[in-house]
Amino acid sequence: MTDVTGANEIEVELPPLADSVAKARARLDSLRGLIKDDLLEDLRLLVSEVVTNSVRHAGLGPRDSVELHVVADAEHVRAEILDTGPGFAAPVDDPVAGAGSGWGLYLVERVADRWGVDRADGRTRVWFEMES
Repeated sequence: MTDVTGANEIEVELPPLADSVAKARARLDSLRGLIKDDLLEDLRLLVSEVVTNSVRHAGLGPRDSVELHVVADAEHVRAEILDTGPGFAAPVDDPVAGAGSGWGLYLVERVADRWGVDRADGRTRVWFEMES
């Protein structure tokens, strides 16, 4: 695992394992005091959901990784989660009530101010931005 954390920037490279979700969330704690607590909690939720999607659905092997990049200031945060999976089309339908999965991007849509998915350089990037 590679980890670079600055005063307002986080870059983490994680293996595609279930416990990487908790590790990604824990790295966000370095932003405590820089951004409002409710924004930090929303960030933790969305990072958890998108990293989980990479770990579960991208078909990554043991030599692959999931990258998390976050840049924040007192009023704005941008997160990017990258993997080498095949990519996907953003879901059109809302998840079914009571379903155990399918809620990650639904939450991103509802909580983030802006978000998107792109594919470049052989990697899929899910990004989102939030403002306080």
